[in-house]
Amino acid sequence: MLILHGENTVQSRNRLFQLITEARSRGVQVVHLDAKKLELPLLEETIGSDSLFGEEKLIVIEELHSLPKSSKKDQLLAFLHPGFAHVLMWEKRDLTPTMLKKFQHSQHEQFKITNHLFKWLDAVDGQLPASRSAQLILLLRAAIESDGDFLCFTMLIRQVRMLLQAKENVFAGMAPFMIGKLKKQASTFSLDQLMRIHHQLLTLDIAEKTSSTRLNLAQELELLMIKL
Repeated sequence: MLILHGENTVQSRNRLFQLITEARSRGVQVVHLDAKKLELPLLEETIGSDSLFGEEKLIVIEELHSLPKSSKKDQLLAFLHPGFAHVLMWEKRDLTPTMLKKFQHSQHEQFKITNHLFKWLDAVDGQLPASRSAQLILLLRAAIESDGDFLCFTMLIRQVRMLLQAKENVFAGMAPFMIGKLKKQASTFSLDQLMRIHHQLLTLDIAEKTSSTRLNLAQELELLMIKL
């Protein structure tokens, strides 16, 4: 069994695509299972049954650990064990040592978000002097090089939403040190500024999905940083 996990979903998705492509090139039948729709009988049947033509099989299970706590989730996890060599689990989150303990004899690859990305996000400032804008662009470029433009875009959306929540003093489930950082960063923005940035990100997201932007995503992010 192989487990791919971590918050850097761009890299983990690329790795998943690579493994699936390699499997198919060898004539392996790839079966995708969505954990949200998965029931124990189907999992047992899929793992235990042979391919109609005797092909080797790779079973990909996505986001099992992200399911809400339930007896169904417990049953699915209890059924799986490291001996299922043809099972590949993909998770969009970091799995804790406790979660991985059951699969300690399995292979697992973790995909972390680099410090470059967090350094850039922490440097985003609503009162940034023009003299420091070039530094912010350099931090963004380093983040894009290490984590990719799409993940930078996604994490910026997340950051702006958290800053909007900070303006409303909404910090559900956050650690004290994170609350302090968000409050300090949010204080550099007005609510109108954050709402404008949020609207710009929404507009950019639509433009990217409809291929209606003349710039690539990295260039759009740089332009947004300049507008700050």
